Amino acid sequence: MDPQEVQEVVQQLGNEYRGNAYHLLERNCNHFSDELAFKLTGNHAPPWVRTHSSYPASYLDQVDRVLQASISNKKASSEGFVPGNVH
Repeated sequence: MDPQEVQEVVQQLGNEYRGNAYHLLERNCNHFSDELAFKLTGNHAPPWVRTHSSYPASYLDQVDRVLQASISNKKASSEGFVPGNVH
C-alpha cells in the first residue's frame, strides 16, 4: 500500500469514527486502531488492544451507566436544570 492509499484508509475511518459516535465500551480508539490495523495489514490488533477482557462485564456496564448519567446531568445543568434540585 502506498502512502496515498494509507491516507485514504485513515480518512475513511476518520469519517466513520466521529466524536459524536464515540462509546466508551463499544466504539472507541481501540476499535479504530483494530480496524486500521486490519485494513493495513490483514491482521487484527493484539487482543489486549481489542478487548476489555480483564474487566468483568458487570463492572464495564456499571462504568458505562455512571458515565452516561454524568453526561445527562451535565447536559441538563447546562440547560438550567439539575436533576434533584427543587426550585
